[in-house]
This record gives sequence, C-alpha cells and structure tokens, in this order.
Amino acid sequence: MIAGVINVKMAHAEPIDLTYEKTQTYTGRAFEKDEHVWIYNKGFAEKFRMPAAWISDDLKGIEAAAFRTGELEMTCGLAGNEKTCTRFMKCLLDIYVDEKKTPLPWLEDKKADWLPSADSFHWLFDAANNAPGKVPNPPGLDPDDSGFRTLRPFGDRQAKRPAYYEHNGYTPFDDQFNNNQVLAYQRNLHGNLSMIRLSYGCQGRNKRPYTTLRLMLNGKPIRYVDHPKIKGVRNPVYGPRPIYHSFQLPAAFERKIDAAMAERKKLEESRYKQILNFK
Repeated sequence: MIAGVINVKMAHAEPIDLTYEKTQTYTGRAFEKDEHVWIYNKGFAEKFRMPAAWISDDLKGIEAAAFRTGELEMTCGLAGNEKTCTRFMKCLLDIYVDEKKTPLPWLEDKKADWLPSADSFHWLFDAANNAPGKVPNPPGLDPDDSGFRTLRPFGDRQAKRPAYYEHNGYTPFDDQFNNNQVLAYQRNLHGNLSMIRLSYGCQGRNKRPYTTLRLMLNGKPIRYVDHPKIKGVRNPVYGPRPIYHSFQLPAAFERKIDAAMAERKKLEESRYKQILNFK
C-alpha cells in the first residue's frame, strides 16, 4: 500500500506555481513580453498574482488599467508618393470594472465585441450605412450622424441615446473632455469583472494630479455659449446628462505612459525621416 501511494504521487507532476514575474523572466528560452503599463488595486494584484510594485491607492473607480501602444492599419500616399506607406501609432487603454460595485448601462446582452480595423470585413461596403466598415447603431437608438467610429455598447434606451467614455488627459482645462472610442469589451471576464478597451490619445499627458474619465450619456446640444477662457470657441450646452461611471488615473501612471510613448515616437521619427528622405 505504501508503494502504491508513492507511485501515485510520482505519477502526477507538481502544480506549476506561475506568477507574473516568472512569466516575464528570461530563463534561456524565448518568452512573450508584456508591453503594457499597469496600475491596479491590491485586490486585483492578489487575485491575478501581479507585482506589488504597480499597486496604487490613488487609483479610483476601477480595479485596474493597462496602457500600451500599437500600430494602425497601413497608410499610403505619403509625401506625394503612392507607394510610400507606414503604420501610425495608436494608444490603447484596457480598464477593468467590478460591475458589482459599478453596474454599467449595457444596451445589449452581448458578452463580447470588438471594433474591426485591419480585419477584412472592415473594408466591406455596407449599403444600409452607405459606407465601408461603419459600425451599426444598437437597435432602438436614434440614428448616429456624428461620424465617430466606435462601438456603442452603453446608453439609455428610453432616451434613445448612446453613452460614451470621455477623458481630459491632454486638454488644457479640467472641465474640457474628449471622446474615447470603445474598441472592444468582454463582460464578466472573471466573475463580476469586465474589461473595456478604449482609445487613449497619443498626445502628451497634462500635468494635473490625475486624469478623469467618465461614461456620460451623449445628449443633443440645446444651445451654444462662448467659452469662458478661449476666445472664439463656443461650448455646447446640454440638458440633463447622467454620468454612469467615473474614475481617475493618477499622475504617476500618466508619467509612465509619457515614457512609453516617447520610446515609441523615437522609432516613428526615424521612420518618417526615411520616408521623407531626411538625414
């Protein structure tokens, strides 16, 4: 019986205790490198075995965020030459939301979706929308004529309006926001945890203590008024626009994003000089 027990133990391999650090450590073999800039709370780190170094008590409203740069589809015709092509940089932000704490206003029951960019069906002409690759509106919403290319998974069916994420990451004023595209999402990725992938402008970040992002109903302007600080600019005035979700990214995280973009831009500058024949 003892021998039998020993044989059983030897027949089963010991469980592999993988942590993030182990998957990102070179051991003489090729490995997949994580290029994201991470920030998260303590609970997220413990649940997913992530490094304690990226835990932040200043992260408010979400469980985690991960930023990375990538490349857009090919752009050609640069510098007046049909065959001069390159891929421009894109910036992406994955946010992780605990929907037990913050239920999101989903319009449909889809569990996951993504916005096609370089996918083949991005180029297929949609006669109903009179444009190739245009994203259809969820059923029941007012027709969208903004030209803003994004998934529209959030909104208010009664108001017949979508809700968009927006941020003030590189605007001059705290109350000035720009829209984020929703590029992908996966609901209930792990229990109540949902992931939403947003576009996150590749401009340099501002220097305020934190960046605010919020999910707000996209209302129709009632009127326009002069901007209190910028001459010649008129701001839209809306009726009631509920904010469904708001969170803050601390300045320390934004500085890491600046560093990641600076490295990427060095590569792009070298590429542009080659395209334009600069020395």
